Amino acid sequence: MTLVGATPTKWRQSLKLNGYIDKQRFVIQEKTQLNLKGHCVLISKAISKGIGSELRSKITTPPTAQARYAAIFKNNLLEWKDIYKLPFRGALDRKSREFQYKLLNRYLVKKVLLKKMGKTMSSACSFCGIEDESLE
Repeated sequence: MTLVGATPTKWRQSLKLNGYIDKQRFVIQEKTQLNLKGHCVLISKAISKGIGSELRSKITTPPTAQARYAAIFKNNLLEWKDIYKLPFRGALDRKSREFQYKLLNRYLVKKVLLKKMGKTMSSACSFCGIEDESLE
């Protein structure tokens, strides 16, 4: 019914007047193909998991923290797939994984932010005391 509703009125009237005759049976599952990962697959044989992964691959955007790190370390070639796998490779405890997640996503609280919030008086680094505390 959706296809009929989308068909222009003039076309529908023309079909009624001219008496359209279906000469060959058309089955959408046997004729329609999808292009999944460079291969044509009949729609009847397509798996929803494959369709979903194909759609997600089209709209995937890198995290904003990744762009910030790429700008800071522009002379280095960073392998992001390997970097995101690091927390799960070693036998790390929960706290270490949490720390790595926060570091990757630039979510660690630094003294600069604490000073803006009024929680500390100085934004100086805890170790050197000279520079502002930052992730770098």
